[in-house]
Amino acid sequence: MIDVFEYYKIPGQLSSLGKYTDKVDSLTNDTRKLTEVVQGIILHDMWIGRYNVTPKSGQWCSALAPSMEDLLDTVVAIDKEEPFQHREPGERVIACCREFSTMLCGILRAKGIAARARCGFAPYLAQDGYFEDHWMCEVWDGSRWQRVDPQIDNFQLNTIKNYAKKHDNLGSEYRSTLLELNPLDLKPTDFLLAGDVWLKYRAGKIDPRKFGIDTDLRRYNIISPPFGEWFIRGNLIRDFLALNKIEILPFVEGLEKSKNYWANWRIVLPDAKVSESDTALFDMIAELSLYADNNLEEIQRLYKENELLHPPSGLAK
Repeated sequence: MIDVFEYYKIPGQLSSLGKYTDKVDSLTNDTRKLTEVVQGIILHDMWIGRYNVTPKSGQWCSALAPSMEDLLDTVVAIDKEEPFQHREPGERVIACCREFSTMLCGILRAKGIAARARCGFAPYLAQDGYFEDHWMCEVWDGSRWQRVDPQIDNFQLNTIKNYAKKHDNLGSEYRSTLLELNPLDLKPTDFLLAGDVWLKYRAGKIDPRKFGIDTDLRRYNIISPPFGEWFIRGNLIRDFLALNKIEILPFVEGLEKSKNYWANWRIVLPDAKVSESDTALFDMIAELSLYADNNLEEIQRLYKENELLHPPSGLAK
């Protein structure tokens, strides 16, 4: 039987820090401080303007399927300093929530602490009643999986809470979510795992049009709206892969690499033809993903036996 916590102490190829692994020896084991380390080297692409940063071309990681070693290569190339040294926003690598969460996961694993990146949806990054495509990191604290969002630094947290304070007309549940948000210990209602969302969609308990990302996909030659069943399906697969320590790019970030990034993986595309057997498989992995500790062997078996779930060559290492 697989030891779940030993399994998640070991990095996969994408969460590996590679040649920078020994650099974590000088870092604390404190999760709060490690999130600050991550925040000091990564700038979220959708927050660039709020930090008053004019980005430079060298701030993006060029790797097609960036591992955390690739990301740290870019960090070091920007200013030639030590990889985990705090940088001002204009000197950080530009990435998204997947990199924040997987970098924290990679650092913790390099320190022998069980951690895993998870994919789903967050209401605190969306308008009232909607849920934004997002990643967070689960950290084993010795008794439970603590949910941590390393993207949300003090500036972002204050921005979120100030928005709630200034808008009295928000729904009470949504307003409470924003005001009570603790990115170091997310509540189950703060972050919905993709498997949970999928099963609720299948049961007719949610409106799938409220789950996706606030962007216009037409700039990538995609006419479908950036939400709905297909988007939930894609995040379900991403979360399932992350449980197998394969933390692939979010949909839009892949398109930023190339407009044809997902062309050879039909199952994550909006116009995918999904069969009944495909849907049954998705239902199964959704159920398993919600109780991953008890189902890790089955999660690994399903991944190995189903080519449908395997990212095409080049999208994962």
